[in-house]
Amino acid sequence: MERKQTRSDGGAALIIALIFMIALGLVLGSIATYARGSVTNAINLKNQRTSELQASSAVAAAMQNVRRSYYSPIYTPAGTPCLYPNGTDGTLPANPFHVWCTGSIAPGSQVSRTVNFYACPSTSSCAASGSVFLFAKGQFNDIPPGATPINYSNCNSTGTSTCGIQMRVAAWDYKTADT
Repeated sequence: MERKQTRSDGGAALIIALIFMIALGLVLGSIATYARGSVTNAINLKNQRTSELQASSAVAAAMQNVRRSYYSPIYTPAGTPCLYPNGTDGTLPANPFHVWCTGSIAPGSQVSRTVNFYACPSTSSCAASGSVFLFAKGQFNDIPPGATPINYSNCNSTGTSTCGIQMRVAAWDYKTADT
């Protein structure tokens, strides 16, 4: 006599459970990958923003320093550190950026001085090295309305009555955003 085999679906539950576990693992794995990428992007964005703020504050301080003083070495093609008129490296405390300046003077014109500011994380000349992080251009007017052109040698940190009475930021460009 032949025995009739009965088929049961007891093994199907194991296959369904295995498929469910694989699908759940794939979903959780993709969520973990997305979360890791998001955290990495947030950290990178925070570091980039910190660098932008440090460069901005260094250039803003240099602009105010140059605005109220006439420091002739910045009006040479090679440029010079320009945050302080005594020729120090131009770094603010706890700020890794150095600010170099080049410029030109045009006595008697509405824009009597034009100064280019270069912020870079290096002590070498930013303008020459190509490591510029932030470029800014400031235009200064040292002549009060109706006055005759001033003597720039009298325009220093102690006599600021006519130095930089007007200032215009003509350019502000984060070079890292250009690449």
